[in-house]
Amino acid sequence: MAFLELSAKQRLVLLAIFVGWALDAFSSGLISFSLTPMANDLMIGTADKGAILVAWPVGMLVGAFVFGYVADLYGRKPMILLSLVLMGIFGGLTAVVSSPIEAMILRFLGGLGASTYMAVGSTLLAEYMPTKQRGRAVAVAESSWAIGWLAASLISFLVIPEMGWRVGMGTGFLTLLAVPFVLFLVPESAMYLESKGMTDASRKLREEFGLVGASRASRASVADLLGKRFRTPTVMLWVHWFAIALAYWGTFLWLPSMLQLRGLSLMSSLQNSILITLVQVPGYISGAMMIERTGRRATLAAYMAVSGLASYLLAHVVTQQDAMIWACLFSFFNLGAWGITYAYTPELYPTAVRATGAGWANAAGRIGSIAGPYMLGLLLSYGDQETAFIAFSAVQVISALAVALLGRETMGRELEG
Repeated sequence: MAFLELSAKQRLVLLAIFVGWALDAFSSGLISFSLTPMANDLMIGTADKGAILVAWPVGMLVGAFVFGYVADLYGRKPMILLSLVLMGIFGGLTAVVSSPIEAMILRFLGGLGASTYMAVGSTLLAEYMPTKQRGRAVAVAESSWAIGWLAASLISFLVIPEMGWRVGMGTGFLTLLAVPFVLFLVPESAMYLESKGMTDASRKLREEFGLVGASRASRASVADLLGKRFRTPTVMLWVHWFAIALAYWGTFLWLPSMLQLRGLSLMSSLQNSILITLVQVPGYISGAMMIERTGRRATLAAYMAVSGLASYLLAHVVTQQDAMIWACLFSFFNLGAWGITYAYTPELYPTAVRATGAGWANAAGRIGSIAGPYMLGLLLSYGDQETAFIAFSAVQVISALAVALLGRETMGRELEG
């Protein structure tokens, strides 16, 4: 984080959001590595395996849609804390399930918190960062997703073969460790307080964080998201979020299982998954570096286009080596695009509807994250993964075009109050 010029208090907020984001990814990723041994133990078929994977994104859809709106009404911080509690408790309790139905219910409840954290956390973080560093700071926070997913990979690699999938899933309770970080290091958004008329509290926080000036609360309502004022950015975001989530979740939730279908053992598939996850880190860093140089729109469109190409190449792999090369290319650019996406989204809306706009864009993504794993699981049951990856490629190219043609540049602009 040396390239971020932030005050001490801003760094603490970034650290807290960073830790929570990593644990969000950790909770989300555990099922990917536990699914095969869980299915073998509980005699779960392919269709139910797909439903278990989809349950978390369904929860994310509901959580993003509902709690983003609630965060604009009652504050960012309470929703961030609630999201961590939901993930930690219900994600960890998945360790004691005895049927696919129980797994689906718990994964759904945990998923309610996952997207809430990311949508509302990125909104609050953006509202506390200086303009010249805002996009980069949010991209850095989102980069912790790779760390959390990697931690899930490593714990699964070390724990599941020796102690079983139940112990692996039980580590989901670790997400609760982020609660004290947010509770004690993250204040309520000064811009939110200003929008609710709490000017004294907002002014005090602005002085503490070295934020210049006071925000002017503009009038906006949820209806404006699809009104003349915000219709174009909203449509662009919904198309983009659907595409990036469909490709990401469809690929990564099934990745260990797909590698095993190619003849790898559980241990070997986990090792390869760890390598592919490691590639996400430089992908995030590159996106964070570029976002304040070439801007949000151009960088995001380029990353999505290359990610779409990687998905197309994955559709036609013949050897295990080919699969690893194109999966790493996809991992680099798709995850770099995620960091840019979370930085860009809240910048397109004013304070009054910022969390709602970010939450509903996130919800559009959750539709994609439901469709991706389900579609790939269904096609895998027929021995056909090529069609799914061609579809993943197509939607990412559409996203690149939507961002390039409909997006507006927000680099260097103050957030609208």
